[in-house]
Amino acid sequence: MAAAGRSIWGFDKRLFLLSWLVVATVLCLHGFPSDDGLRHVGKAFSDVESWGETYPFSRFEEFGDYNPWFGYDRCLRIIAGVLSRLPLSGDAAKFLIVKGLSFLFLVSFLYLVFSRSKVPSAITNREEFTLAYILAALLLALPIQRIMIIRPFAFGSFFIFYSLGQKGFVRGALSSAILIFFYPYLFWIYTFPVVTAHWLKGDRNFAWGVLAATILFLSFQPESFWGFQFVLFESRPVRDAVVFQTGELRSAFGGMDFYLLAGALLTAFPFLSKRARMLNTTHLLTIFFLPLAMLHCRYFIDLTLPLVFIAFGKDALCMLVGPYRRILSYWGSVLKTGFQKAALMVGKRSGELGTPGEVSKHKGRSGIIGLIIGIYLLLAGIMVYDNFEKLSDMKAFRNGLSEIPAGARILTDFNFQYKALYARPDLSVIPSCELGSPAEGIAGAYIDFFNKGLVLPLARKTEAEYLLEGGKKYISPLEGKHLSLVWAGKDVTLWRIQRKGNASDS
Repeated sequence: MAAAGRSIWGFDKRLFLLSWLVVATVLCLHGFPSDDGLRHVGKAFSDVESWGETYPFSRFEEFGDYNPWFGYDRCLRIIAGVLSRLPLSGDAAKFLIVKGLSFLFLVSFLYLVFSRSKVPSAITNREEFTLAYILAALLLALPIQRIMIIRPFAFGSFFIFYSLGQKGFVRGALSSAILIFFYPYLFWIYTFPVVTAHWLKGDRNFAWGVLAATILFLSFQPESFWGFQFVLFESRPVRDAVVFQTGELRSAFGGMDFYLLAGALLTAFPFLSKRARMLNTTHLLTIFFLPLAMLHCRYFIDLTLPLVFIAFGKDALCMLVGPYRRILSYWGSVLKTGFQKAALMVGKRSGELGTPGEVSKHKGRSGIIGLIIGIYLLLAGIMVYDNFEKLSDMKAFRNGLSEIPAGARILTDFNFQYKALYARPDLSVIPSCELGSPAEGIAGAYIDFFNKGLVLPLARKTEAEYLLEGGKKYISPLEGKHLSLVWAGKDVTLWRIQRKGNASDS
């Protein structure tokens, strides 16, 4: 009996993980990021390495000798160099890197979260399998969307999840060194909470390893590194002055997800096991990042939701499986009775109602297998067509930007810059990826560009030659006389800016 239980347990566990691997494959084949990851991939194919050249009139230009994402960009350049030697077009090579990274990031995320949560090991039957899927979908849907945009912050999330339950000085030092290599910009946001959590409730040797790597790295950083850190604190006034705000920087208090999660945890907490209610490193890290999550919802999505799944997922599964079975049993009997009555009525009317034995089981199974194969072939065809369309759209977009000379300065919508740099990484773009960090000399015109749609004042101060209008960017109608159409594509328009004019025109 025990052997049979282990066999069923192993089968369901492997099936659960395999099914999520299929989900990851489908999501990555269908999806395509629209955020920071695109500019990093595009930059890997460019001769321009300094982000100061990419983002003129910003703090990136002031600290142009330092790359805040050194390791990530360096690895992407190596991959781009390898692919450049293959018989692939630049568009195809970039597309493959984006798809490959999306899959790699997502699979790494799912592996770390599922292995730390122990949810798969609790699955012994179909009901638990389905319920585990529901819990994972509810808590991990948003983090999955975020992890697939292949931004460097993902390395911070990986480090946090990896650190749970880890021991030893070497593992602590090595894992934090990897994080620092890939994401030197804000690595300390992740390493210091891990040090504190492990010092209080985890393995102190691991904490010492993380702390040693962190202090050693900080001891050798140039002034430009510290300058980037101050940018975060100095950017608040400009961010507050700009009406447009990036969604990830909004407070978690503004969404229903936070209140639903808080209500569910408060309701379920008394019914959790003693182990789940005991304070550990996972709970401490959740608490440590809570203030950041309240300030910026990105941390709520990236860390709070996965950490809650890791901390309470297994207990929630065991606690909810009983009520879930009763719900299935009740509605299953209701639906079964309804179907039987419907079949009886149809059979009486047609006079063709037969017994179940009259239907060939072999033909039924063959039909189901054929249907499954047909569905998979249809999905495969849709995925191929969908990716071909995405690649074609990117080619058309790059061709549309071919009118812009290499190295030209362009003004664009904040969120549209990533696609622009993916297609043309040689361009200089305003604004930078840090919304609140324009150079002091352009701050007023910069704010008016976002709030009032005034193009010419900012173009004059920055000597920008083109405006790439996309997304929901508002351009004042008064600016029309300063713009001449160059190209109009799908949801995007390229204008040449006529900077000459009277002072009153600005």
